[in-house]
Amino acid sequence: MVSPDGLTLKVLKEKGFQGFSDQPEKFLEILGGALNRFKNEGFKGKICAVAAGIAGIFEEEEKENIKGILKQAYPDLEFFITSDAEMALYTATSGKRGVILIAGTGSISLGLNKKGELKRKGGYGILFDDEGSGAWIGLQALKAAILSREKRGPFTLLEKELIGKEEIRKVVKGLKENTAQKLASFFPIVVNLADRDRIAQQIISQAVKKLVKLASSLAFEIFEKNETKVVHIHGGLFKEVKFLKLFVEQAERNKLKVKHIELPVSYGAALMALRLKNADKNRRRKK
Repeated sequence: MVSPDGLTLKVLKEKGFQGFSDQPEKFLEILGGALNRFKNEGFKGKICAVAAGIAGIFEEEEKENIKGILKQAYPDLEFFITSDAEMALYTATSGKRGVILIAGTGSISLGLNKKGELKRKGGYGILFDDEGSGAWIGLQALKAAILSREKRGPFTLLEKELIGKEEIRKVVKGLKENTAQKLASFFPIVVNLADRDRIAQQIISQAVKKLVKLASSLAFEIFEKNETKVVHIHGGLFKEVKFLKLFVEQAERNKLKVKHIELPVSYGAALMALRLKNADKNRRRKK
């Protein structure tokens, strides 16, 4: 929660969840719990706006639908709906020109140009894209493990770690639901094997290069030729020290300056709600 002048008043953590479209009532329960906690812990001011960053929500129609559901439950509040990726971008740049690279289960690069326009590259899902992501790394690793098991490719320790003594069909069948998340769970195995397995090392090296390309392709559009190309990073892959080190080295070779997000994404959410609320007020005054 932030005050009208942007001062942080309160930070609370509520248990999150995935899948707003399937469980809007769960989101309302979490939101209601947060609002009640603010009141119970002595906050006496009026909460006037809420910003929510929801995974995979990019289309305006989706945002308006969600806003309608929330507005029915809380008619006195203003809601500003965006994707969690946009929220992370806003946190990193405070709504100013800049670029963020997010790499977790999926991968996406977002940026704000001089006009404040949102630019995006990547993030189209493991079937079509998400290069360099945890799911992409897991998919390449499983492919290599299958080829190793069937002696259609070079031997790799990934075979033992990802398949073991199981039948390949059984392993593949187990990935039919929540595929991207399950593939991404292989990431720690692959990165830990990279020091002693040539195939694992190649997969990690390729992932790093693809992520740097994803970030640099946008950074060189957002920033002027002679400006420092700053890229903020966010996501689970960068919590792995070995992977982070390789990424930073590759990014620097490509003339990028890497920065971590220094504030919790919740701050960006509150700041966005505040600024959008003020923007609405200004528009109404002009009318």
